[in-house]
Amino acid sequence: MTKNSDIDIAAWNIPNDLFYKAAAFATGYSNKWNVDLVDFDDCKESLKKAILAEGIILFKV
Repeated sequence: MTKNSDIDIAAWNIPNDLFYKAAAFATGYSNKWNVDLVDFDDCKESLKKAILAEGIILFKV
């Protein structure tokens, strides 16, 4: 990671109300890094490709 890097966490199949709560938590989680929660189905195609190619699965149900 570089000085200007951020952390993007992708999520699938989260109901809207829980997604927004989780996004608010993720955004305020770290003072050192910008942390963003993204809805995989709603993000740009370029980010989807990066997630699928470089992403690390943190939790799977």
